[in-house]
Amino acid sequence: MSDTANLPTARTHFLPRDLKLGEPFKGSKGIMAFSPNGTLYLFVHGFNGSAASTWNMFPELLMNDSLFANSDLVFLQYESLKTQARANAGRLYTLLQKLASNPVEMINESLPSKFPRENSFKYKKISLVGHSLGAVLCRQALLDACKNKEPWASTTDLTLFAPAHMGSHLNALLKETVYHFVPGQFLGPLVSWHYQVISDLEPDSQFLRTLKDASSKYATTLKAKKIVHGMDDHVVRVNDFLDEDPTPIFLEGKGHTTVCKPNSSFKNPLEIVRDKDA
Repeated sequence: MSDTANLPTARTHFLPRDLKLGEPFKGSKGIMAFSPNGTLYLFVHGFNGSAASTWNMFPELLMNDSLFANSDLVFLQYESLKTQARANAGRLYTLLQKLASNPVEMINESLPSKFPRENSFKYKKISLVGHSLGAVLCRQALLDACKNKEPWASTTDLTLFAPAHMGSHLNALLKETVYHFVPGQFLGPLVSWHYQVISDLEPDSQFLRTLKDASSKYATTLKAKKIVHGMDDHVVRVNDFLDEDPTPIFLEGKGHTTVCKPNSSFKNPLEIVRDKDA
């Protein structure tokens, strides 16, 4: 039995810790609940994002919100620049399989040794929260689960911030995420070849066409709970992906990279994740 008698009463989670999820996800952070209820929120950053910078105050706000008191919170880190989108989605799918089938093997390596999870612990619900490229990877990974008839597919949902599933504007993407001070006219010829994933995010790319066509066959499962865009987003194409998707939420005064960064005076992203089933 896990001994939780000596856990601090003022907190609901262990402090953020590095998760041992294997080399593809080195640097991922986990905030594990003292008394887990079987719910996991998995945050997946986008192109040139990170487990920390993409989400700003999300970890702190989630830890101090009673709704998430018994939920595990994981902020994924992965190489998002040079790896093709389909390959990264495959890695995410494999990780989700492990988390759904035997989460204790990963979780206990990252928890204080005095407070292990029992071997019988399983996740009953997984909520994927993706930004930009990360939103596309989440949808593809869940599509793979549907194709393979994984039982966890029906208990996994999607909340997508600035999803790039309809493609992105190359120069705008690179200027906002990597080359902030390089004139836009020089970006395409100089760097598009260097980042394999760029071609995957071009409007009407083979990858995005295949994803859209295949997703329509599993739309009941793959429809998002919430889709969120910044009104000032000039990076991704803001068009509907699935007919079954909800009407997007547009946040005034926010662009592509700021739409998912809550702080003490901008809590809309937290409220959206909080109310994902509304």
